Amino acid sequence: MTRELVTITNTTVVNTETMCELLRTIAARGLCGPITLVLDNARYQRNQIVEGLAKELGIEFVVSCRATRRT
Repeated sequence: MTRELVTITNTTVVNTETMCELLRTIAARGLCGPITLVLDNARYQRNQIVEGLAKELGIEFVVSCRATRRT
């Protein structure tokens, strides 16, 4: 377990493409063993494109039901 924080930065919005970029960045690290991300269940995190790429890259999602959004 690395407990490493991997980030990407942009100057616009977080969306499906941003999420896919993050997944590719994580996969490019060449980590051994399972990769699990804990997410807050935002729509851009949970769609067929993102979930398909995650599966292709061998990344598992765990959705936190305790996460809340600020309004």
